[in-house]
Amino acid sequence: MKIAKLKVQNFKAFYGKYEFDFLGKDGKAKNLLIYGENGSGKSSLYWTLHHALTTTDLTIFKKYKNIFAENEDKPLHIEMDFDNGKKFVYDEVTGITVDPDVREEFGRLTKIKTFLTYESIFLINELFTRETSVERFVFILKKLYGESLGEQLNEYIRLRKDFKQKYLKRVCDYKELFKAFDKKHNIAEYWKDVYNDLVYENIPKWDKEENKPLYPFYETVYYYPDETISQLENIKSSLELLQSDFDIESQELDELISSINDIQKNFEEKSESHYRELIDNEKIFVTDFEAIETVDELVTLETYFEDIFEMISVYKSAKELIESINNEINQKIYDQVAFIGNVLKNNFKNSIEVEAERIDYLEFDPMNLDKFNPIRFNIKMSRVDLPHRHTKFLNEARISSVNFAFYISIIKSYAELKELKLLILDDLLISLDMSNRDIVLNILQEYFADFQIIFLTHDRAFYEKSKQIFDYKAKDAWKYFEMYVDRDESMEFPYIKEYGQEYGNIERAKEHFNNKDYPACANYLRKEVEQLFDKFLELDHLDAKIYLAKLKENSHTVMDISKELKKLLRVLKKFEHCERMPQDIQAQKCKEFSDQVIASIEKITEYIEDKMHFEEFEDVKLILKSILHPQSHSDITKPLYKKELEDAIKLMEEFKRILDDVD
Repeated sequence: MKIAKLKVQNFKAFYGKYEFDFLGKDGKAKNLLIYGENGSGKSSLYWTLHHALTTTDLTIFKKYKNIFAENEDKPLHIEMDFDNGKKFVYDEVTGITVDPDVREEFGRLTKIKTFLTYESIFLINELFTRETSVERFVFILKKLYGESLGEQLNEYIRLRKDFKQKYLKRVCDYKELFKAFDKKHNIAEYWKDVYNDLVYENIPKWDKEENKPLYPFYETVYYYPDETISQLENIKSSLELLQSDFDIESQELDELISSINDIQKNFEEKSESHYRELIDNEKIFVTDFEAIETVDELVTLETYFEDIFEMISVYKSAKELIESINNEINQKIYDQVAFIGNVLKNNFKNSIEVEAERIDYLEFDPMNLDKFNPIRFNIKMSRVDLPHRHTKFLNEARISSVNFAFYISIIKSYAELKELKLLILDDLLISLDMSNRDIVLNILQEYFADFQIIFLTHDRAFYEKSKQIFDYKAKDAWKYFEMYVDRDESMEFPYIKEYGQEYGNIERAKEHFNNKDYPACANYLRKEVEQLFDKFLELDHLDAKIYLAKLKENSHTVMDISKELKKLLRVLKKFEHCERMPQDIQAQKCKEFSDQVIASIEKITEYIEDKMHFEEFEDVKLILKSILHPQSHSDITKPLYKKELEDAIKLMEEFKRILDDVD
């Protein structure tokens, strides 16, 4: 399932109707490589795809409606056709219309981020430093791993926020709370009734004749249910956590925990499980086995310290959640490291080895909820261990290569895509030199051959280089678009052109000239000159090309000149054996020869001055040197004049016509 066509109307930079056709001449949906100059709407195209494929929030679309369309009350409309006949439509009036199975495919795209930008790659750097915040750390993890970690991370964020706002403010009051409890209930005497066992004393069978109990036979045995034992254990463990993890120094708290430790043995000796073991082993024999339903002392503790136990319950849940998150992150990192290592070794050839160690990335320290541990790679470069902060020691290109490998390892490892496999890249490779960019293009073709790739860039050189690579390695898999800034009196708007032979350099030059983008106009005129020389002359140097073009253009004149020269040769031949001729004949021959020389020279001069074409070539050469080359290479020493460019366009059209006629 691939995108076949995208229509955009009045969204972000797209004022009016625009269309991108993904289908090739064979009727199959292709990958797209798109060049867009600054301000041409390239980023608007990225966000059109992003919002259409990942959001169900209708306000997002309305928020980014084109401002001119908003003022003129023109509708916002986005339509996406797929090669299986399915469709997505957003209309400002009717909302979103999408097939259920397509919506399901969209949902899978949101689980793992397959929309990558330059910022996405360098965002990963923040995972390796403590200088970022825990909120930022979690935000990046969510962006990278999507729903595979998203729900747990969202719950962590909620618990952390609640804990800060609801509980931590009260911790300082708890010390006084224990003092008040001791004053009211006297901790030293708190469990005396339980010790004395006055209410729930076991009743043995009675030997009436001997007037004594018949141990080990009992009429009634009272026991604490296992739930009560757990209740006591929870109270104890919660108070111990409060004591150890919340940095509360309280003599009354210490005494209360100590008293619970002392009474715990009494509870265990009267526990349900203890008595049942005795009964099963026939140590005692019981007629009536009755549970002690409530213990007032436990109820009082739970009521009095209700806020504390609620806080500790949240704290325990948070600790369990953190353990689960850390286990999952560690497993993901461990799985990814092997993939990252293979990508770096097999493609970038930069002698980098990557390993990972287990770390508790997130913590839930109540005294420092901002505490976390960054991701730590053990990296070797040329077999030398780097410090854990590898981002401080590797250059930008190597960091980018590690981060890029990290990112694609997530997509390849955790993306649960089925029909719609889509990878959208926006200026992804800014920090890489051209050789490393070539490597990334090879990686995309190797690891994402089954994906539909949409690659956007503002780098013209990279665009041209990528076209060459794709045309060589996967010509039928790609289509190319170019985006420019168009203007009228009141606004700028995108101008989009599908790349193809029918759209040549002169046409592009005219468009940029009309848009008053004179440097771009000059650039395309220069390309046209060089292309024509390459096509017709097949030489490496401009002067040689012009020289041969002169000969080609003036070939008929040269032939006429050669005829005149032959006439000279013929009269010259008559001077052979001149010494044998009579004196009067010699004079006649000399006169004929001189007359022929004068006539031929006049004729040749006429040909050269009136019929031979040199001016066009010299004009082209002049324009190349004085206008086109400086503007193409940002030469600020050469002024640019509109009239010169206008003349250059006309001259190039005439020059092409001459060469076409000769050819």
